Amino acid sequence: MKLMIIKYTFLVEKNIPVMLLCSRDDDFRRIKGYFKRKEIYDCIYRDDYFEIERSLRELFSNKKILKNIKEIVINDTFYRAIVKIDDIIYLDYCRITRKTEITTKNGKIYCVKRGFSEVEDKLRILECFIKLDRGTLINKNLLKEIDYKNERVTFVGDNWLSVSRTKLKILEENLDLFGNRIEL
Repeated sequence: MKLMIIKYTFLVEKNIPVMLLCSRDDDFRRIKGYFKRKEIYDCIYRDDYFEIERSLRELFSNKKILKNIKEIVINDTFYRAIVKIDDIIYLDYCRITRKTEITTKNGKIYCVKRGFSEVEDKLRILECFIKLDRGTLINKNLLKEIDYKNERVTFVGDNWLSVSRTKLKILEENLDLFGNRIEL
């Protein structure tokens, strides 16, 4: 039993999803505690084969395995780059060059010859990016100011994007600006 607990904690530390197969007599409160601590991905009765298949399909289709991603690899034809996610301010699709441009804090712009929808799908598992409009994703953690008068969004490092007022309103509704903050 002790060896099983060591293996289980190792899996949790490495962010490998654990699916708990249990009997109908197992303690519901204990299992609920696993869910609250996010130590298990799913809990299924041993004899429910269709649920096991469904849960495995869901797990691998959503790719919830990747949780603690800190960097992305930009793999283009002529260069490779590793960029920290915390450094990415926004991603923008250029319809003229048909490339997705990744703008970082230090002003460097990386271009990826991939469609915006493909990039958006890959970054969907990260909670820090919000879709601002049809071809723009912004890093909500680097957002500093929403300016309705000048119709723009300002980021850390004084980079900014022009945005329509309706998009600014939608952005403000999607962000939790007042969570853990005092409004003045």
